[in-house]
Amino acid sequence: MDFFLILEKIGSVFLLRLVGYVFARLAKPSEQSRGLLAALVLNISVPASMLASVNEVDFDALKGDIAALMLISAAIARVTLALCLPLSRLLEPRDRARRAVAQAALFFPNFGFLGWPVCRMLLGDTGLLYAMLSSIPLNVLMYAITPVLLGRANRDARVFDKKMLINLPVYSALAAITLMACGVKLPPAAASLVGMLGDTQTPLAMMIVGMMLADARPADVVSGWKPYAFSAIRLGLFPLIAFAGLKWLGFSGLLLSVPVLLTAMPAGTMSAVLTQRAGLDAVYASRLVVVSTLVSLAAIPLNALLVL
Repeated sequence: MDFFLILEKIGSVFLLRLVGYVFARLAKPSEQSRGLLAALVLNISVPASMLASVNEVDFDALKGDIAALMLISAAIARVTLALCLPLSRLLEPRDRARRAVAQAALFFPNFGFLGWPVCRMLLGDTGLLYAMLSSIPLNVLMYAITPVLLGRANRDARVFDKKMLINLPVYSALAAITLMACGVKLPPAAASLVGMLGDTQTPLAMMIVGMMLADARPADVVSGWKPYAFSAIRLGLFPLIAFAGLKWLGFSGLLLSVPVLLTAMPAGTMSAVLTQRAGLDAVYASRLVVVSTLVSLAAIPLNALLVL
């Protein structure tokens, strides 16, 4: 697919970020308001989009890919974890606490709020379904291991909280797979409802990301080299390794494109939230999220050229 066609497809997604940014600068919504909006997306829009995406899917045509997709996703997460430990030492050779923050941000990509909309925009509803299936092991691994990475620098932090694994998107993904495997179709009224609710995921999620960017001072974003080196690793090195490894193993189609695109996402907003919860440098974590999100404007179309 041509670079400019990819850029055109993704452009509308990033314009939604601009809408969120302008709204936040003008209306200055409270942190509580943004939290409620994020909760609505995670607990209403995301589950609805999962159910809507599987309602017309032929399970027999996909069942051979589901196990492979989850194994690929888990394998990429393990390789990323192994790499983020030494690479974070290059970014933060002396400060152990900031090194832990860099490790968490490298390990935790924005596979939900940004990865799913991008896969849907570039690969259609089937691409969205594959992205959601990939995210089941990612949810478990990211929410289980990231607090451990942060806890290595702060002994007072809670290293593991099983409540993080109990979230509606995970249950919805499992329910969607069950419905698909059993050949159960939603009634027309229910299908229409979840379709409309699911369609809100991309615009709301992108506007939330734009609202997050509005909190950053421009001088803070552009200063220093570390957030840009971090972005080169997160948005350049990791997806290239994923692409090379999957191609070498002989994967193609959506089993190649979806994992690579999810790997090519910037640092996840939740990495900053978990950093704050652990009592570490949440400002530094937010800078990594903001800068990598801005750099992804150019990096995502370039990475998409590898697989489309």
